[in-house]
Amino acid sequence: MKIKSPLLILLLLFFVPSYKALAVDALHCNASAMITFSGTINAYVSQDNTDLISEGDYVLTKVLTDHDLYCASTEDDTSMHEVYYSLSLAGGVYPAGASAEGQYALLPNSGNAEKLAFMVGYENADGGINYATSNRLNIPLKQLNEHEFVVDSTLIFSLVSSQGSNGAVPGTYKYSGTLGQVEAYDKTRGDYYKWLGKVTLNVTVNLKATTCVVDTDKTIDIRWDALTSKDIINNLAEEKVATIGVTCNSSQTPIKISVASGNGSYDAAGGIAKTSRDNLGLKLTWQDNAQPVDLSTARKDTLYTNSKNYNIVAKPVRYNDGAIALGEFANTVTVNFEYR
Repeated sequence: MKIKSPLLILLLLFFVPSYKALAVDALHCNASAMITFSGTINAYVSQDNTDLISEGDYVLTKVLTDHDLYCASTEDDTSMHEVYYSLSLAGGVYPAGASAEGQYALLPNSGNAEKLAFMVGYENADGGINYATSNRLNIPLKQLNEHEFVVDSTLIFSLVSSQGSNGAVPGTYKYSGTLGQVEAYDKTRGDYYKWLGKVTLNVTVNLKATTCVVDTDKTIDIRWDALTSKDIINNLAEEKVATIGVTCNSSQTPIKISVASGNGSYDAAGGIAKTSRDNLGLKLTWQDNAQPVDLSTARKDTLYTNSKNYNIVAKPVRYNDGAIALGEFANTVTVNFEYR
């Protein structure tokens, strides 16, 4: 079972309307002299410092428009140009590194005691997200007509844990300086039109430890090694318990617990999840109150003591009157905790 803490994203943008122009051969480009990611990210790590911050968990965004890069060609044959907004990360102050998951990322230039890194990417108009895999991020320009090209994507700054860390260190961290130099790249001709502008950072990260922590195993494997169809049909299958313990550092903590079945459900409100076998369900019950685990509605509770168990009892059951085929069956159940 996987437990994940809630996420919080705060987006703040800042734009300086100043421009630089460059003309090479028959391609003319104008770009903003400077774009700044400016804002605050409130991020969370678990009390036991085992959670990793992954791509997309906490982001800042900046919508790019024709103010940020506009190119025009005086040639009749525009197939001679395939133009990109090219961000050279090597032109910034942040050294190259990797995220904890092995992706290309930039590291803070302060020794990185916080164990953080940032990934830079873009989202195109169709919703596709691409992150830089090297020190250059090329964003394709949209062709407006026979002669004009503009950028219409969203630039993304994603906070992540750095490679080699088990988790980030709580604290307040400030990052400022040049992220990269903006260039126009004509892929067809292989030309880079340099020094059109730059992207800078002015970001504060407030990294906090969560109020609660799941202090039991986050992956629980339950098996029935000697189970017969007759046992299931006669409601004699053994019940097994998944132990889930939560500890909070507040004496009164609101908690919301949602449970989802990877195979869907036969009876969501009755807590009967589907398995990989027809007519074979998995009945889930809260051990503390003997109520079905509602797979459609989150359970709400308030933790008045420091620790409490939210154990789930699992039992294979037949659903409907159909036959149950012999062989292995499986399901994955995910439990999510939200707390304030």
